[in-house]
Amino acid sequence: SINLVITPPSVSWPNTIKENRVVTDFVSLNDLAATFLEFAGEKVPERMTARSLKNILMSDKEGRVNKDFNRVFIARERHAMGRRGGLGYPGRAIRTDDFLYIHNYEPNRWPAGDPPLFADIDGHMLQYYSPTKEYMMQQKEEPDVKQLYKHGFLKRPKYELFDLRKDPFQLNNVAYVEEYKDDLVRLTVELNNYLVATADPRETGDAIIWDTSPYYLEEDWIGKPRQEAQDVFNLEAAYPYK
Repeated sequence: SINLVITPPSVSWPNTIKENRVVTDFVSLNDLAATFLEFAGEKVPERMTARSLKNILMSDKEGRVNKDFNRVFIARERHAMGRRGGLGYPGRAIRTDDFLYIHNYEPNRWPAGDPPLFADIDGHMLQYYSPTKEYMMQQKEEPDVKQLYKHGFLKRPKYELFDLRKDPFQLNNVAYVEEYKDDLVRLTVELNNYLVATADPRETGDAIIWDTSPYYLEEDWIGKPRQEAQDVFNLEAAYPYK
């Protein structure tokens, strides 16, 4: 699903950007397009939802440089062929300093790809060796693996909320805990307002195109686990996804 460990980008521009700073502003890959445009002296189109990072990069400050960069919005649709019919796993999320809130729009689907191949996890359709994935699949009933296997491979609820102050590794979903009801409502409203403002069809009711968009890598329509995986996990030689 969309569980996130925020990855800090490293930026280097000798004699232009002040070095050895740690900045805690929330940014996303989308923001790079607006940043490149502004550095090039071009106007950032109004239809862009991304924000230029130029002022942050050119600042001498550390910590939170721009107080408005205090959250980030995340979207997921289809990553790779992993579900019958080429279906994706749609989700939207908001990440703040204190919380990660996720809305999984199709919780009946498998976030890691349909079993038994779980193709959305590295190793894809078990066609090449992925030691961590295969270890967890083999040891899924062991006490020290069972909960991690559940989080990584099995279905997720429609709503997920993680209190990052207490649970930085996002293992305990508190979306259905009474103590967090107000936080859940607040983040739900904020996320939905953003999605409507940015014309996201998952919230506006417009046509959903991602599940029916063509998938051109024809060889991926049939999962073919390697022989060793077939033997270890008692798999068939081929799994059609059409």
